[in-house]
This record gives sequence, structure tokens and C-alpha cells, in this order.
Amino acid sequence: MIIVCKSCHASFLIPSSLFHGASNLVRCGKCGKVWREFSSGKADDDAPPSSAPADSWLFSAEKEALSLSSLPETANAEPSPPAKKLTFSNVKNLISSFLKTAGFILLTLLALSVLGFFTGHRYIAQTWPSTETLYRSLGLSLTSSSDEILLIQNISSERHYRDGAMQLIVNGEIKNSSQKPQIVPDLNVDAMGPDGKIIQSWRIKPSAATLGADSVLPFSSSILSPEGTVVEVNLSFVETPHAQP
Repeated sequence: MIIVCKSCHASFLIPSSLFHGASNLVRCGKCGKVWREFSSGKADDDAPPSSAPADSWLFSAEKEALSLSSLPETANAEPSPPAKKLTFSNVKNLISSFLKTAGFILLTLLALSVLGFFTGHRYIAQTWPSTETLYRSLGLSLTSSSDEILLIQNISSERHYRDGAMQLIVNGEIKNSSQKPQIVPDLNVDAMGPDGKIIQSWRIKPSAATLGADSVLPFSSSILSPEGTVVEVNLSFVETPHAQP
């Protein structure tokens, strides 16, 4: 049967079996108005505003709607994934990844060290003079070749005997080819044998610390009883010359 609310005029289709007698109290599921509805379809508008009985269809439908709306929203939420367990395979993979990363870092540091050893050879030779022989054996120059401001020229070597001992004398000049005063570094002398190997090395300290523009500074040095037969001498600056401030 169809019943119509006299207040909001909402229509409801309900089975007549819900009425146990000739009439029953019903309540509008839309506006909440309560009235007595007869099985013949007549409504009593003067019904007291009491609560509808528990078996009223409208009352029961409203309770069901309220119970459904009061369910927590988390009921339909997706279950969280289970936590991953730490297994031997996972530990093995972590160790392998760590070793690969550490190996890559070590190789990078080694490559940077080798690069610095060659590109910074002049600074290293100045700081640790014992490395000069190693750098020269590798064919690396310890002076600046891009801007030859100070030149070593007119080199000569002589042999003299003094008190029965042979004396090797090395002479030459240092020329300042620039138009500014320059700091004069020490000279390194390599005495070469017949096989082209270095027999003995020593340093020459110039007689002046600075050299004026377009000037020449002579030098001379000698050693007694060289350690072998000297056939050639090579001279080079110990460090790259710098302009006098």
C-alpha cells in the first residue's frame, strides 16, 4: 500500500502485512512527523506525537539508515601491506651493494691522487725536493715552459785537477728576459754519465735573490771527485720563477 505524509507529502510504498491491526503509528522518514495510519489508507492527523513502535516500517528503515551512516570510514579502507622481513638474501644484497659503492669510492680517490701527482708535480717537487729525481726520470719538467721569463744560457763545464783530485766546474748565466724584476730561484745540476743516467745532483744558489729587468746574473759551481765519469751536465730551475712584487 502507499501512504503519504500529510506534512511534507512524501510517498512511501510499504507492505500491508506490517499492520497488525486496523491501524498503526507511523513516522515519516523524511520530516519525522508521526501519525496513525489505517489499513484502509485513511490517516489520523490528531495522533499524539509519540515514538513509532519498533516494528513500524518507516521507523525500522530510519534506524537502519542511521546505523549504516554511523559505520567508521576505515571499514572500507584497504589493508596495509605486511612488513617486509629481513632475510639472509636481503642482507647479502645490502653487503654486496655496500662493497660496490666502497670500491667505486676507492677507485675514484686513487684516480684523483694519480691525477694530482702528475698535474701538481711542480708544487710537490718544491715541497718535497726528494721527489725531483722521480719526476725527472718520468720526463716531467719542473719549470714553466709556457712563459720562459728566466733563461739559463752560456753553460760550460771544465775539469781541473786539484791536489791529485779531479774537480768539475760548471759556469753559466741566468738572464731575465722580461721587463720586470724577477725572483731568482736555485738551480739544480744533474751530472750525466756515458750511459745517460744521472751520476750526481746538486744545487746552485745564485749570488742574488732578484734580477732586474733585461739583466744577466752569472753563476759558477764546482764539485770535487765526481762519483763517476761526467760527460754532460743538465741545469734547471728548482721552482717556477715569479715576478718580484
